Amino acid sequence: MDINYLTINKKLDEIQEVVDDCEQNITSINENMDTINSEIMALNEKCVIKEDFAILTGTFAPTTRTTTNVKISFPTGFNMNNCVPIAIAVNKDSSPNLAFGFNIDSSNYVACAGLTRVTLSSDGIIIYTSNPSRDWMMNQAVGTNDYSSSTTLAYKLVLMKIS
Repeated sequence: MDINYLTINKKLDEIQEVVDDCEQNITSINENMDTINSEIMALNEKCVIKEDFAILTGTFAPTTRTTTNVKISFPTGFNMNNCVPIAIAVNKDSSPNLAFGFNIDSSNYVACAGLTRVTLSSDGIIIYTSNPSRDWMMNQAVGTNDYSSSTTLAYKLVLMKIS
C-alpha cells in the first residue's frame, strides 16, 4: 500500500484550517457573550425587583422641544397584564428635584414637573412627558427652558404586580 504523505499533509492542513476557523468563532462567541453579560448587568443595576414591586430608573433624551417619550422593556416577570404603574417621577438634566405628579400652575417650572404618563403595551412601557416650561394647554412658552439637543431626562418608575 502506497502512502502519499503529500496528500496526508494536505488533508491535515485542511483540518487545521477548520480547527482554526472554529477557534476564531468560539473567540467571537465568547466576546459577544461578555458584551451581552455586561449589558444584562447594566440593566439589572437599573431595575430593582422586590417580590411584587419593580423600580426602574434610567435616562433618555427628548425627541422634540416640547414633549417626548421613551419605550423601555418590562422587567423580568412583569407584563402589561400583570402589573400597574403606581408612581412615575421625571427630572430634567441636573435638577435636584424629582417630581411626582403635576399641578396646573407655575410651580411645575420650579419643580421640573411636566405632564407625565405611563402606557403599558404588549411590547414595552412607554413613558411620555411634556416640557414643564411650556403651558400644556396652549403650548406657549412660560419659561426659557425648551428641551434642547443636550437635554437629558431621568425617570424613576415603580410597578406593582396585581396578579
